[in-house]
Amino acid sequence: MIPRWSYLWCLATALGPSPARAQPLFHTERNWTITIGEQLYGLRQVVQTPGERRWTQVWMGRSVFDVRCRAEAILALPLLPPVHSIARIGYWVEWGSFRTLP
Repeated sequence: MIPRWSYLWCLATALGPSPARAQPLFHTERNWTITIGEQLYGLRQVVQTPGERRWTQVWMGRSVFDVRCRAEAILALPLLPPVHSIARIGYWVEWGSFRTLP
């Protein structure tokens, strides 16, 4: 017959913390942001690990929105004529992703 304390020991071992850790779902590949006060300004390229999906976040103070292109294309945007730039911005920006952080 097994003593009662050994049952409690087995239960504690089974329910205790395991050494396995969860992998991060998203990570930052490139980060071109600067902090002024408590606000972020710049670009950040985010990668979703399981599917290798990439997108760029544009930070302007407490506001952030996602863009459908890579960060290099946004950095090259000032080199294009203004007519082309406005049309590309309208296509690239995911308008539903605009959010303001507290």
